[in-house]
This record gives sequence, C-alpha cells and structure tokens, in this order.
Amino acid sequence: MVIALYNIKGGVGKTSTTINLAFNASKNNKVLVWDLDPQGASTFYLERKVKNKNLVSKITKKGLEKYIKHTNFENIDIIPADLSSKRFR
Repeated sequence: MVIALYNIKGGVGKTSTTINLAFNASKNNKVLVWDLDPQGASTFYLERKVKNKNLVSKITKKGLEKYIKHTNFENIDIIPADLSSKRFR
C-alpha cells in the first residue's frame, strides 16, 4: 500500500500525520517514509542525519534500495530529505 500526503500550504499537519501514520502502521508492517520535503522534518523526527547532499536527484528506480536508511524505530525505514527535494515542487 502507498499513502502519499501533499498540500501546497505549510502548517497543515503533513509531517505530523506522516509520522503518526508510520508509527501506527509499523506495529504490523514494515514502513518506508520517503521525505521529499527539503526542510526534512520527517527525517529529523526519525532521528536520521543527512550525510549525502543532493540525494534525491541521484535516485533512480534501480538504485532506490541503497538510499534507504534504518531508523531507531522498529519496522520504520526512511529515505532522508535533502535540499535537492526542492526540484519536485
């Protein structure tokens, strides 16, 4: 199942909804959060540091797995945000 949250307006709860959905879904499933927000709040909440600049612009369909990072939360992985996410706006 894929769930995507999007709203052009800031401050409407996209990040908090994403994190809460991830935690609830992780009780019975493996969850991947792909943080496409250049501010990287979901990455921050899941306690990951971004080491690779321009990460999103380097991702291809075949190479997606190597960008997935484990978090300290059981069953939740993340593709962290970075500033290259701006190009998706």
